[in-house]
Amino acid sequence: MKEEIEKTIAIYQGQATLGKIVNFILHEGRKPIQFFNSETKVIERYIRHYKATKDEDLLKDLDDSIEGFRLNSNLISDLFKRINPLAKQKRGNKANFEIDRVIKDSFKIFNSTLKEASIDVTINCNTDLTIYGWEEDLFTALTNLVENSLYWLLLSTKQAKVINIQVSNFNGSIILDYKDSGPGLTDLEIESDVIFEPGYTKKLNGTGLGLAIAGEAIERLNGKLKARKYDQGAYFQIEINQ
Repeated sequence: MKEEIEKTIAIYQGQATLGKIVNFILHEGRKPIQFFNSETKVIERYIRHYKATKDEDLLKDLDDSIEGFRLNSNLISDLFKRINPLAKQKRGNKANFEIDRVIKDSFKIFNSTLKEASIDVTINCNTDLTIYGWEEDLFTALTNLVENSLYWLLLSTKQAKVINIQVSNFNGSIILDYKDSGPGLTDLEIESDVIFEPGYTKKLNGTGLGLAIAGEAIERLNGKLKARKYDQGAYFQIEINQ
């Protein structure tokens, strides 16, 4: 019964997280859609001209356009694959999953924004490290952390924009250290844990749900999400007992 309730809560939290990152998905999907809209008219023009002139050179131009459609279709398809962990309506049974893979999948959602903003991402995690539970929970927690980092890093005037993740196995517990070079947190925010309270936000038009959702997702993995002091930005630590 407890696990079924957790599944239901997790699905709704996943939907909330999915809603938060819709803007990033729209941003990354806009370019392929613009290509489809503009290139369709170009192809129609090529076809009209070919019918009128039988100019074989137009076929080469058509081949180039078709290749563009193929590449951009793959981009759209990849977008849907990236958000798939958050779009599930039903969860399966808990299982062991690879931490490194889930971390990398969580960053893939934001690929375009990370590149455009010249944000350097470093991930140090042994590929054989695993966690028992629902991998969607780690995915949900990390996408919320990354979404927060992007918001503040995009506003930051610092020249170096960095997100760093270090994962280790310490005395049977998985320790995931997540750091960014943004403006960071105040001592009061860190010590009081107020940032994990639903509704607390310093973002313009923020919901105040991200860190609360992330914290609950990690708790379902038998872990804790904590903010730590860090002079160079924000520092969150995930500790999961195995």
